[in-house]
Amino acid sequence: MIKENVINFLPLNTTDWEFIYSLYNNPYVFDTGILDYLYPMSDDSIKEMIKNWLNNKYQKHFLIFEGENKVGLAQIYNIDIVNRKCNLGILIDPIYSNKGIGSSTLELLKSICFQHLNLHKLEVNIYKENVASIRLVEKAGFSQEGVLKHSIFKHGCYKDIWMYGLINSKN
Repeated sequence: MIKENVINFLPLNTTDWEFIYSLYNNPYVFDTGILDYLYPMSDDSIKEMIKNWLNNKYQKHFLIFEGENKVGLAQIYNIDIVNRKCNLGILIDPIYSNKGIGSSTLELLKSICFQHLNLHKLEVNIYKENVASIRLVEKAGFSQEGVLKHSIFKHGCYKDIWMYGLINSKN
């Protein structure tokens, strides 16, 4: 178990499919996230997705707990061991929003990536209209590095994705 302030991480398991199902089928999560799937997802699709995640050595997925409550999913993916960088993703159940869980999760992900995985750069892609996530990463020291124009189809039209990066200043 990995801890940061009020939250802790446990590695994702195939038995966690019901929580992931509820998270991925939450309309708010779908509307604000950059998720590559057709909404809604079936339980079989969720189980297959988790199985693929767990069999991919270039990804790490953690359940986020606040006390005994499962509150979200933290993801380290596209781990590039040659260029020492990765992408991060955080999905939090909306009932736990605005409680500092996102900030604590991001700090814990940074620690895992920089101190344990010895990565040099972290990257985050955010749907441009997800103001809360933009504030979160900017507060954590990430800088906007670019814009992917018309890269996501949401609400009947194409939207931009903002790309953020953070360099490990210690290596």
